[in-house]
Amino acid sequence: MDISNTYWAGLFDAEGSLGIDKTLHLQVRLGNTNKKVMDLLNTAYPGTLYYSDKSKLPYWIWTCKSVDTELFLMNIKPYTIIKRSQVKLCLEFLNYFKGTFQHKTTKDVLLKRFSYKVKLESLRVNNETLNYKNPLDNNGPAYYAGLLDGDGSISIDRNSPTASIAGASEEVKLLAEKLIKTYGGSLEVSSIFYRWNIYGKNALLFIEAILPFLIIKKEKAAALLACYKAEPMIGSGNRYEK
Repeated sequence: MDISNTYWAGLFDAEGSLGIDKTLHLQVRLGNTNKKVMDLLNTAYPGTLYYSDKSKLPYWIWTCKSVDTELFLMNIKPYTIIKRSQVKLCLEFLNYFKGTFQHKTTKDVLLKRFSYKVKLESLRVNNETLNYKNPLDNNGPAYYAGLLDGDGSISIDRNSPTASIAGASEEVKLLAEKLIKTYGGSLEVSSIFYRWNIYGKNALLFIEAILPFLIIKKEKAAALLACYKAEPMIGSGNRYEK
């Protein structure tokens, strides 16, 4: 099964993390309860995949360190939105210190690595950006599928189909604004998160657009679409009308 880097970018924006550990090596991690999608990721980008018993649900974590992460980050960089600043900073880190990870390093090099660790932590904790241009025009249904498989939901609320994507960063707000222009829906804002919600016929059309790219929520999305195709909604202007 060939999964696009656009999908991996969406899933990583939802479920992934980047950090510089105590040894000042870069570490990329992505965790999920779906073993199938984690096996696909580890096949596409071999790293270390292990089971964690710290969650109430079965949970698998894929991790990769330093130079082994470069290909993955390079391939998702054109598509990632929410963690784009972090990805670009980490690629800069890898490029700056290329060739030094397998050897003893000087105090100056270690101090420079530590400065990157502080900067990355600031991006993660404060949701800061480095003013990189957001690649919103590069993204489409495959990215949204990855994002929804991670931090999204599909459900029926008061007999109406609904989909939502949520997150705490300012990039989620920008993404929601693009989704509203493309598919409709609304932006919910609280003190701790932004959430894009879409209901009814527009939700069905959005789910139909991303269905070919979904993995984790594919079966649920297909069942929901089949239900409404069998019992079309009453409305006007789309294929789900009676």
